[in-house]
Amino acid sequence: MSNPHDRSGAFHSYEIYAKDSSGNVSFWQGWEFVGYPEHRTQRMTRRNEQPGYDVFNGVTWPGRSQFIVSGPDLVDWKNFLRCEQWYKHAGLWSWDVSVTICGARTYYTVDEHLTDVANPATWHLTGDVGGAVSGPSACPAGYLPQFVADSFPKKGVYFETGNTAEKDFPTDGVTVPN
Repeated sequence: MSNPHDRSGAFHSYEIYAKDSSGNVSFWQGWEFVGYPEHRTQRMTRRNEQPGYDVFNGVTWPGRSQFIVSGPDLVDWKNFLRCEQWYKHAGLWSWDVSVTICGARTYYTVDEHLTDVANPATWHLTGDVGGAVSGPSACPAGYLPQFVADSFPKKGVYFETGNTAEKDFPTDGVTVPN
């Protein structure tokens, strides 16, 4: 996701699996809203989450609002602000998700959604590999199934039950686009 093509979209698909205390696994999938790329309150550099004038990019940043993607530009990278942050909302019936990609694959550039985002030759590479994630090759035809086990708590979910874990994704063979 740490490239101009992905940052240019307002919606991204998701899948979430959650194991409850009885060992049953529930499953959700659909679309998450990550903000509109043309709104500088929802796409910005890491250091410009607060309002103010940015000498390097020659723009005044309004500060951040809800559902944002915040990525490092060259100035951020040199100051070791190298993680890209995504805040995503899937509606009142599903999950809000935050994703942090450290070692972002590309630098964020102002108004990059107006460029040829589908052409990797136009991307400004950081030299890092970001976080590559592999998944299913296709969704079932015609629908996005959901499954919530009867034993999954319907409210007051407590996540310190041993069903969550940090994961490092292997970077061997990662290429642009990731």
